[in-house]
Amino acid sequence: MQTLQRVLILAARLACLPSPTAALLEGWSAWRNWYNVDMPRHHRPVLAITVIGYTLGLLAWFVLWLLVGDRLWWLALLNTAALALFLPLPLLAVVVLMRHRWRLLMVLSLPVWLFAYLYGLRFLPHTRPTISAAAPRLTAMTFNILYRNHDTQAVTTAIAAVQPDLLGLQEVTPAHARWFAETFAADYPYMVFRVDEPEAGVALLSRYPIMQVTRFALPPRNLALHAVVDVAGTPLHVLVVHLSPNRALRTLSPDIAPVAREYYQLKATEVQLVLAELREVQGPHLVLCDCNLTETSAAYAQLAAVVQDSFQEAGWGLGLTSQGPGLPLRVQRIDYIWHSPDLVIETAYVGPAAGSDHRSVVAHLRLSAKR
Repeated sequence: MQTLQRVLILAARLACLPSPTAALLEGWSAWRNWYNVDMPRHHRPVLAITVIGYTLGLLAWFVLWLLVGDRLWWLALLNTAALALFLPLPLLAVVVLMRHRWRLLMVLSLPVWLFAYLYGLRFLPHTRPTISAAAPRLTAMTFNILYRNHDTQAVTTAIAAVQPDLLGLQEVTPAHARWFAETFAADYPYMVFRVDEPEAGVALLSRYPIMQVTRFALPPRNLALHAVVDVAGTPLHVLVVHLSPNRALRTLSPDIAPVAREYYQLKATEVQLVLAELREVQGPHLVLCDCNLTETSAAYAQLAAVVQDSFQEAGWGLGLTSQGPGLPLRVQRIDYIWHSPDLVIETAYVGPAAGSDHRSVVAHLRLSAKR
């Protein structure tokens, strides 16, 4: 009751202030004065137990992730959502700082170290590789446009802002295919669509001649195509892929265990099929992919052992691309531009949403002289 009274009094005071800035300053001052009141002794162990328990739980997950990977279904789910495990960290750090609990702050340094180990390199400046100015330069873009997306103006604006030379699309419906063929014929004279499956399909739009196209098998949805593009006389292999989504994250118990096991087995099979297709490739190659996997998953590690993650290599920040159902924010990075070592990435970034629940991913790259 006392807490409720304080909140109501604070709200009344803020409502009488002449401007939002004054209200913000007054609110901050009042909150600090209120929060800095000495914590009752019987509350202090609660904070310590919370911080220590959270840290030990995170360390236990990290050790299991290193040793077990995705072999246990519940651990695979945790690995997929690993970034969310760090959400309590800023709040706990603020509480500990405000309470001047320095020993607990040292305990929280362990989760900070884990976050830095997993994601810290993407917040540091990247060294641009040295490459001949004569090396052909191109821009690649991958974009899950969302099968029910009718905001064609936003899609047009997003593509025009990037002006990619190669545009890989996922969740393309037959209506989308007709619209792209009519709208972008002048900018992209070479197009190939695979939209005849029960699921919304994939497509590749190119400024460069497409010399060859194959539809390699990727059951159960078969949302994949393999094109060979002539870039200034060099054959560039481009795969456009859409792997299966993780239904287990939306499944309630008791069905979650079999659904999760089935999904992770399917994901492993899909990744092996993509890698098998890449093993047949001679020369530089790109994979434009809505992979529906995160970088703490076993499937990511399998891909990263063969091809390189453009955003990991040349992007900045967390690079989140997927907005969860019913959530106002992006929560995962599941869209990728993978490349072979003979392609040099200069910059990579996340593009606009344009009416989709995914953000596009863009990479500026050059064909290396080492081919």
